[in-house]
Amino acid sequence: MTRGVLIDNLANLLEFLRVHGGVLLPGQALEASVKKVQALLEKARQPGELLYVAIVGGTGVGKSTLINALARSEISSPSDRRPFTDRAVVYRHKEAARGLESISHLVREPDAVHDSDVVKDLVLLDLPDFDSREEDNRQAVLRILPEMDCIIWVISPEKYADSAFYSLVELTVIHRDNFTFVFNKADELLSNGESDPQGRLKELLGDLAFRLKDEAAIDHPRIFCVSALNEFQGLDSDPLVTKEFIRFRDFLMKRRDAKEISSVKTVNLVEEASRLIEELAAAIQPDEKAALLAQIRESQAKANGLEEDAARPRLLSHEKALSDTVYPILVNQDASIWPVVVAGRLLNLGRLDASNEKLAAVFENTADDVGKDKRLDLEKTAARIDAELLLGFRNSEISHGLEESQALVAQTRQQAFNLLLQSVENRKSQLSGPLSRWRRVWQKLILFLPVPILIIKLIGYPRIEAWVDHPSIGGAVKLLLSLMTSFFSSDGLAGLIALLIFEFLLVLYMAGRRRKKLRKDADRIARAVVDYLEDSLGSAIRKIEADRRQKLELVKEGIGRWKALTGNLGLRAD
Repeated sequence: MTRGVLIDNLANLLEFLRVHGGVLLPGQALEASVKKVQALLEKARQPGELLYVAIVGGTGVGKSTLINALARSEISSPSDRRPFTDRAVVYRHKEAARGLESISHLVREPDAVHDSDVVKDLVLLDLPDFDSREEDNRQAVLRILPEMDCIIWVISPEKYADSAFYSLVELTVIHRDNFTFVFNKADELLSNGESDPQGRLKELLGDLAFRLKDEAAIDHPRIFCVSALNEFQGLDSDPLVTKEFIRFRDFLMKRRDAKEISSVKTVNLVEEASRLIEELAAAIQPDEKAALLAQIRESQAKANGLEEDAARPRLLSHEKALSDTVYPILVNQDASIWPVVVAGRLLNLGRLDASNEKLAAVFENTADDVGKDKRLDLEKTAARIDAELLLGFRNSEISHGLEESQALVAQTRQQAFNLLLQSVENRKSQLSGPLSRWRRVWQKLILFLPVPILIIKLIGYPRIEAWVDHPSIGGAVKLLLSLMTSFFSSDGLAGLIALLIFEFLLVLYMAGRRRKKLRKDADRIARAVVDYLEDSLGSAIRKIEADRRQKLELVKEGIGRWKALTGNLGLRAD
């Protein structure tokens, strides 16, 4: 894979995380993954003209001596290391820039600057001794190694069996092709007086290769058997050891070529990207989520086949209960004339109990029952689905949306209750507003109409007609005296009793019509609130279900995009 293709694929991976990562990964894992991809993408976009080489080894394996032998001059001394045992020492040519901004806090200041042209294009880092008692040293090494292009693992006869060494090799993320193993101090084995030093050296090298394969998963390690001290000091060594050091130096120096440097860096980037894809795959678990998605869709299909119960007959009883609570509030607010009010109380057998607290309680019962069927529908289709989604997508955007469902239902109930209060207040305002004055005038007029009829009956129509033709004060007095006299006659008393009975029946009639009108208003308000509640809850639940379906589609789309992306990357994703 070329650098350009890798950059494009990493950019696509970053876009994938930003668009689909929220439904496939928990928030913290998504944020961490985005940062890792961004860092790797930035690293891939930097061309890099220097080869960064880490010298890694335990205490006393001869790292400083090896550096001097490579440079063919003393560029490393004990003073470079102490007292900075927990930081890397950078050896660079005076004309080379250091770089390494991302790990600058793990690098000693100042750098060990030299003028050896032999290693001019190499930036050598002498890393802390990973086998020291300080855990910080090991953590520093693990943080620095991913930023390197090549790693030279330095071991010695007394250190090669250290299990911490093989564990560190296995944890390092750069590509294994850029690992080089240097078995240093080989001269000590060849000059220790053993009967077969060559055989002993071969035995140790074979054991080293076996342990690298068994404990660090390095199938074909690149191993050089050298004596850095003899090479640096110009002392005679076994011809095999001398030849091995020359091979080692030539191999490393060939990598200074610009194309080689680019190839080395690209291989490491691909390896790091592959490791990152493996981490993401372990976190996303695309196959498990795809299987979960299939189960959820199967549950949906079964749930959708269930029949819905008709709830309208039961809702009518709740409309009546709500209307019965609204009705007294309207009656007590009615501004009719007092006879109509009194007659209304007689018809209602006293003053009706009315309060907003009772209204709220009745509404809660109504909302519970109206929402019961809707919640049952939601539970039938979603209870298992939500549980599976919460289990498979914990702390992701999927689970956050599901937790908001109850809030949406509660919000709908509150809006319906606000509608009820507003409708009642509006009707109360109308009952006591300007129209109420005209209503009282009309009621008084209706009650007054029988009185002139009775007067005409008692006085006599001919007398009134004659006075109208020839009006006079004396005639008016005669009419009034005739009326008063008639009241105490049998006809007058009968007429007065008839008038009172008629007025009483008329008041009852007016009160009845008024109560019927207020009852219709209460029924209308109750029906409107129940309908709104039912429709709004249904709409809310449909919204919840649509949101769930949308999230499932996002999951499906995200899994498909992930598989396509990892297929294009050509990296390990399983």
